[in-house]
Amino acid sequence: TNALLGKAGITPDNVRNFTMQEMCNILGVEYVVRGTITTNATSTTTSGSTTYNQKNQESSDKNGNNNKTSGSVSSSGSMQQNYQTAVLMEVYADDGKKVFGQDRTSVWQTVDAYKNALQYLLKKTPVYGR
Repeated sequence: TNALLGKAGITPDNVRNFTMQEMCNILGVEYVVRGTITTNATSTTTSGSTTYNQKNQESSDKNGNNNKTSGSVSSSGSMQQNYQTAVLMEVYADDGKKVFGQDRTSVWQTVDAYKNALQYLLKKTPVYGR
């Protein structure tokens, strides 16, 4: 695909100057899929645990008052960045007409959540399974 586009003089900078019909003809295909994936960082979540170890020591000062000392705190965990991911997919036929157009926001909040949204949209296209 990249070689055919390169031979036709299509670069990432000028790809928008070509119609979908021209792209189909250059590539020799019946359909062209165009899409956009948008990923935005949203919130961060932390997970982990905190442990409190108690050590009781009793002592008396010179006035006879009892003192208690105890404890140590340790925590472990991790922070995770959450993302909102949206996928827009369009399918064009070789005559230039759009035969499918839909977007999907992923329910997952991971950096690679686009994969599930993309898979969902692919199954919805009229050319899936051909």
